[in-house]
Amino acid sequence: MDESMVTEPSETIVFGEKSKTSGHFHMDFNTYDDLIQLDQTRHGNSVKTGRGVGSNYAMTDGSVRFLKFGKSLAPVNLWAVTPTARNLGLVTK
Repeated sequence: MDESMVTEPSETIVFGEKSKTSGHFHMDFNTYDDLIQLDQTRHGNSVKTGRGVGSNYAMTDGSVRFLKFGKSLAPVNLWAVTPTARNLGLVTK
């Protein structure tokens, strides 16, 4: 993909943290790999649950951002490049 296709580099994820059990080095959003390959709770352990509350993500502009669970996918899908795909973020309740 040509880098110029990324119109929102500070709001587009390039790398995320993968699950410890994942044998992959990539994630394919179109096959719902995000549900089994990404670890969205790697950091910020909660005293209540003992699980993390979010993970770190590398953005296209070179910055790194901590996002809470689910925020990389909704309300805007930060993994996507096209406006149509970005606005198909998963609905969370």
